[in-house]
Amino acid sequence: MKKWLSNIIAMLLSTLIMLLVCEGIVRLVKPQQLAPVKFMYDKEIGLIHIPNLRGTEYRPGNYNIEFTNGDDGFRITHKDELPDYVNKKIMFIGDSFTYGKGVNDQETFAYKLQQALISDSVEIINAGVEGRGTDHALRSYQFYKDKYQPNTVIYFAHYNDLADNIRDEYFNVINDSTLTPKSFEIMTGGTKEKLRKNKMYNCLISNSHFFSLLKSVLVNLLIPDQIVRYEEGIDMDRAKKLTSIFIEQLKKEVKADGRKFLIYYIPSNHDIDARVKGKITEQEEFFDNYYKDKNIEFYNLSADFIDSGETNILKNFYLLEGHWNPKGHQLVAEKLKTDSNGFY
Repeated sequence: MKKWLSNIIAMLLSTLIMLLVCEGIVRLVKPQQLAPVKFMYDKEIGLIHIPNLRGTEYRPGNYNIEFTNGDDGFRITHKDELPDYVNKKIMFIGDSFTYGKGVNDQETFAYKLQQALISDSVEIINAGVEGRGTDHALRSYQFYKDKYQPNTVIYFAHYNDLADNIRDEYFNVINDSTLTPKSFEIMTGGTKEKLRKNKMYNCLISNSHFFSLLKSVLVNLLIPDQIVRYEEGIDMDRAKKLTSIFIEQLKKEVKADGRKFLIYYIPSNHDIDARVKGKITEQEEFFDNYYKDKNIEFYNLSADFIDSGETNILKNFYLLEGHWNPKGHQLVAEKLKTDSNGFY
């Protein structure tokens, strides 16, 4: 009996030592991104940030930030209850730039703008979701408009939206004009939902580089379709066509509801790199040209970065992985504050 117990203890100790060695090697050689499970699927709207989740996210060489999601998984734009006199609402819809990936809660442009406009009786609703395109922006507006009753809707378009839109995730498009929403019933529940709620799993992927590496390897092998990728060579004609359909429908619905609709273009690091070289990406050119004669208020933020006076725009305003750093968000918040008189 003692020998059997000794063998069990020795095996457990050996396993623990092996895991600690693996953890040390991965931390030194290939440190991983660390974060709890951040997403879940809702059967009606699809991918959302987990509501009322607070956590940290670490990306080696880029950021180590804290994030807080409120109701419906929206990134918070204020810490306390808003004053009773606040009676105007602006809803932001867009992707990870809108959500504020890579910066702390109080560093996002949505949070900064909220602080600047609170005295003007304005509430900012940040409905941005990482890795989603124009189709998701449309679905978000349809799903949340009655609950939040925004006075103004601002869609923050981005370089990646064209690639996101051809994944055909949110709507069936019939005859280029009729959109029927897809259901996400099959994506809810199951193993992913159990892992999301498992405290041990979340602790491991939030703190262990080895476990996070193991997880990413398994995801790539077992469910590669769940990974958002932006390969070169997408069908740009189809992407432009679908994006146009989604924008037109979004504009139509927002204006039919008696609300103001604006669009800002968020320049990616690819856009800025091209601009510095005197060129323009096909994606940015599409958005620039699309809004001509479309009766949509459109603003391209590229000029604000190019005209900022900084000699190295990417280094000063962007993280290495491509999102804005706090200075980038500050620049955009200042631009939006200047424009805010035209939001109503």
